[in-house]
Amino acid sequence: MPPQGTAQPSEVERRRMLETLGDAIDDFDYSEVDDPGFEPMRRLTHTEYDHTLRDLFGVDLDPAERFPEELSGASGFDNSANTLFLQSALMERYIATAERVVDLALPASAKRSTPAHRRAHDRIFAAAAGGSGDGAGAAEQVVARFLSRAYRRPPHEAELGRALDHYSRARSEGQDFEEAIKQVLASVLISPKFLLRVEAGRDGDQPFRIGDYELASRLSYFL
Repeated sequence: MPPQGTAQPSEVERRRMLETLGDAIDDFDYSEVDDPGFEPMRRLTHTEYDHTLRDLFGVDLDPAERFPEELSGASGFDNSANTLFLQSALMERYIATAERVVDLALPASAKRSTPAHRRAHDRIFAAAAGGSGDGAGAAEQVVARFLSRAYRRPPHEAELGRALDHYSRARSEGQDFEEAIKQVLASVLISPKFLLRVEAGRDGDQPFRIGDYELASRLSYFL
């Protein structure tokens, strides 16, 4: 900046600007920074959505390429909180995409598929059902681990219970262990707790220290 073809700053002006920026950054008193406090709820951007799926499954799928174009606010950025709301057309895409993502990342023949699919299978199915029973113990391990990563925090007992109820229903309908787990994963991918970046707030309007999971989530999406 400014663009080529327009008036450019002189070398003296460039050096003065760099010195000003250096002073503002290097000599800033960070002890004056308050705890950041609450961050408003916002939807994952399309880019964040794709990267989050990649980190969950270990496979590049990029389903957001087929989503409606991202809106941008007056700032010109597509990650402004005031533009990241859930449009009905986008929610329809999320629902249609969830099962497709799980099937693409975890095909039925995963063990005979590509190395990437085998890694995705091993990443998700950290426990196996074994030779007898409905695999409830293994399912709890698999689902709890996936929920903690998808929700970016440990799941609440009620959340884990609902997910395991979903697994049990799928098993009672004749689904095998892995297919029942995949149904649960697809349902997680359309949960507001996955699609939205949600933090636990506090009463009042004063800054406060955020928790470790909130900080890790903010850093991961920033980076």
